[in-house]
Amino acid sequence: MGPDQFVPSVLRPGRTVRRCPDLLRSARVFSRRAYWHNTYEEEVISMSSQPGRYELEVFDSNSMDWLELPIEQLGRSLTLKPFTADPDTGMSCMLLRYDAGFINPWHTHDCAHGMYVLSGTLRTHKGDFGPGSFVGFPEGMTMYHGATEESDCVILFITNKPFTIRYTFENEESGSDAERRGREKACLCSTASVT
Repeated sequence: MGPDQFVPSVLRPGRTVRRCPDLLRSARVFSRRAYWHNTYEEEVISMSSQPGRYELEVFDSNSMDWLELPIEQLGRSLTLKPFTADPDTGMSCMLLRYDAGFINPWHTHDCAHGMYVLSGTLRTHKGDFGPGSFVGFPEGMTMYHGATEESDCVILFITNKPFTIRYTFENEESGSDAERRGREKACLCSTASVT
């Protein structure tokens, strides 16, 4: 299923979330072996002309809409507010919101990334972390993370190079029972998907 065909999960009332097919086509953040590129359409966030080497970038997250980003492997989506991405290094920075109870199941990345918890509680394979906590994940670590059942979790998400994600069920032989069972469990996107 391609990003333009993605059907978002049920959104909570009162949420401002805008689909962003152009961002999805250019970013492909959550597709297998994908990379975050700095080619957003002007109507979403104009970063196509990078600021000069020493220009200040300012993003008012309070005036930005939450964008919906599908996770194709899981048939689910995340909401985010992209800030900046360096076309030379692949480093990126964004606000990311995990809905209450959502867990991004066991996976690895080809990049290191850090999460600074702004609100809610970040649940990881190493414990729960509240506001003010910075949690750094090294490149290649097998991990899961998301929000506790009690509340949404908003984090500042930073990568050190192009973002990739690979779920552990993708390591199984394609079409095998192990892959099917792993995908079904992962698609729960809850604590049940990682226990």
